[in-house]
Parts: sequence; structure tokens; C-alpha cells
Amino acid sequence: MRFRFAGGMAVVTGAGSGIGRGLALALAREGMRVVVVGRDEGSLAETVGLVAEVGGSAWSVVCDVSDREQVFELSDRVRSDGGGIDVLALNAGVTTAGPLVGHSPADWDWVFGTVLMGVVYGIEAFLGGMLSRGSGQILITGSQVGITPDVVLYHGPYTSAKAAVSGLAVALRPEAAERGVGVSLLVPAGVHTGLMDSAERRPSVLSGEIASEDVPHPSGAIFPRPGGPELAPGGGEWLDPDRVAEIAVEGIRLDKPFIVTHPGMKPVVEEYTSRLLKAYDDGAPGSVG
Repeated sequence: MRFRFAGGMAVVTGAGSGIGRGLALALAREGMRVVVVGRDEGSLAETVGLVAEVGGSAWSVVCDVSDREQVFELSDRVRSDGGGIDVLALNAGVTTAGPLVGHSPADWDWVFGTVLMGVVYGIEAFLGGMLSRGSGQILITGSQVGITPDVVLYHGPYTSAKAAVSGLAVALRPEAAERGVGVSLLVPAGVHTGLMDSAERRPSVLSGEIASEDVPHPSGAIFPRPGGPELAPGGGEWLDPDRVAEIAVEGIRLDKPFIVTHPGMKPVVEEYTSRLLKAYDDGAPGSVG
């Protein structure tokens, strides 16, 4: 194995709730020491307490992952407190809702800062040490909307940020593998998390004018694309974050490039891919063949 669970150390962002908390617990059960990272000190303390209840070891660091300086300070602190890390789970996420045209610059800054740049800064801060040791595993939390961007509507900033995150994970994997580090993209669909209520935790500096206040598309609602394909069994199921974490940890163990939580979403991927392939079959105007 290119990393270790038992006795190793993991860093999990967005660990105050949802999938991040589930990952912290699942990795602790594997015998890892876990650094839980997020914006809210109280939520992180709850996660640390839950880890202790399962017999694990964790400590918290308050960090806004959209702030590059804070992420590098996190890396320095982790290095001084515990040395190198074996698993880096870049998971923090937020969303808005409403038509793209209704989003303010603050909306875009908030979502892209957390969802995309939080991953970029995490890679910048931690990957070098992992490459130097020639071991470790990076888990990047993507989304079903990141690989099939019109499966649901009215979450454009989140969807486009997750699409970028997905591309980053896929592009990074072969580079990191050359030096012994694995990269896996987690692709969840419906999960019972606090993502849809993330506007309630929005920093005041990025308050702006939230799109969902002005249009009839509340952030907590899901709007499937009309005429989309019928899902296979389980595709529309909403999973518990702990179950998603279990799937993710097993995928990390096997160094899977893609860790899919909802196989029933396959018809959506097939339909999206078929539209893309048709464009290639049709060819460019005036092309030969």
C-alpha cells in the first residue's frame, strides 16, 4: 500500500458536519489520527467528541479553506504537531441557488473560494510533502453535478466549481501517481448534509445579495432537468453521510480513480456522454468524413 490507515494521520476539511464528519469518523475507526478542519469551532468540537466516542484520536483546527494563507498555516501546524499526513480529504463545500444571471460577484467568490480554491490551496499546501515521501492518498470530494452538469438546475456556481474540481482531480492523478501518491475523486449524489443550508453560515464579508432571496429557487430545493433520463434503482436515494464515508474509505483503500456513491445515476452519465459523443459523430461544419 502507498499509505497507511492504522497509525497514520489524516486531514479532513469541511469536517464540522456531513460527509466531512463522516470521513473523520470512518478514518478514525481505521486507526488514523484525524485533524478536523472547518470554519465553526463548535461544530468541529462536536466532531472531535464523536471521534473520541468511537475510540479514535482527533483534534480540530479552525480554518477558512478559501483563504490561502490560513491553509498554509494549517499545513505548518499539522507538520509541527504530527509530521507528515497519509490521507488528505478535501471536502469543504457550499452552494447558492437561482439562475446564473441572478448571482452577485459575492455569490461567485463565496462558492468558488470554498469549493474550488479550497481544493487548490489544500493541494498546494500538502501535496509537496506527500510527494517527497512518495506516499499518501488524496480524496477530493466532487459531485454528480460536476460530471453531468445539467442533471439539476439553478446551482450554477456550485455545479461549475465542482466540474473544475473533478477535472483537477482527474488531471492530478497521473502526475501524483508517478511519485507514489494516489488521487481519488468522490462522486456523491443525494446525501443528507447541511450543504443546502450553507447560506446560513455564510461569512458576512461575502454576504452580498444572495440569489435565493430574490428568485423562487430556494437553496434547499433540487430541480432536476426536465426530460432527463430515468434513474436506475437507487439513483435517487438520499444516503447518510456515514454510509458515503464508508464507501469513500473503501475506495481510498483500493486507490480507485472514481468513487461513486450512487450507481443508479449511471443512466444520467450515459445520456450526457451520448450527447457529447453525438457532437463528435456529427463532425464540424464542412468537415470530411
